[in-house]
Amino acid sequence: GGDEWVSGAFEGVGMTEVVGRTSLVEMLALLESADVVVTHDTGPLHMAGITSAAVVGIFGPTDPRGRLPQRENTVALWGGEGFACRPCYDGREYAPCRDNGCVRQVTPTMVLAEVQRLLEARRTGVALPPRVITPEHTPVRHPGLLQIGVADGVVDGDRSEG
Repeated sequence: GGDEWVSGAFEGVGMTEVVGRTSLVEMLALLESADVVVTHDTGPLHMAGITSAAVVGIFGPTDPRGRLPQRENTVALWGGEGFACRPCYDGREYAPCRDNGCVRQVTPTMVLAEVQRLLEARRTGVALPPRVITPEHTPVRHPGLLQIGVADGVVDGDRSEG
């Protein structure tokens, strides 16, 4: 119920809004009826983890390892690769942040690509292992700091030129 403030962001999108209008049992049934659930690291992510729906979790301040449901057909998109402040959540408080760059780094294109991948896996009966994906690009480069990029499970570090 405390999340109604976000409802305005979805005006005109052509969806059915249920923010603050479902019980836990109704929310579980709704999640179970979905082919793919897309959510950030919040209660519905963890609830979706006990359903048969595929899950795309969007992470920024928190590390998805240990938070992403550990079952097939789940993927975490974790922004902020190379940010010195990542992860900025210590389990109790978030570090001060003005632009939320780590979450903004996860683009709609990335999310839709994973949704399509999971839908195709479901259509063909393939079970995909859980995985964490970080964007290979970093919109903010800091001269002299080690930048780490992950592509296909390979960690590659290089010194930024600026």
